[in-house]
Amino acid sequence: QPLNPWLTVKCIFCHTTLSPSEEPKLLECLHAACGNCITAKINEHVSGDPELAGDGSGGSAVCPLCHVICRATNIIENHFLVESLPAVSEGDGSDSSKLTELK
Repeated sequence: QPLNPWLTVKCIFCHTTLSPSEEPKLLECLHAACGNCITAKINEHVSGDPELAGDGSGGSAVCPLCHVICRATNIIENHFLVESLPAVSEGDGSDSSKLTELK
């Protein structure tokens, strides 16, 4: 059985293996990052450049792999990763009850 490639995707900033709990994001260049790193990089970039802070774009982050400048407004949730990984079960059987509700 082939290994799910999404199980090994890592944040380009902190190198944490991404899971739905990390709120994975896709940059404009299609590299993946965790929500915490994206927030930190955007805030860091805005505070370092007063022109970006006032232009209404919400700031930007620079991809460390390909050096593309990614505007915050164009960074999206990584639905590919979230939907292809098993949901984190909290042990309360909520997954099976959700399936029953859908039927």
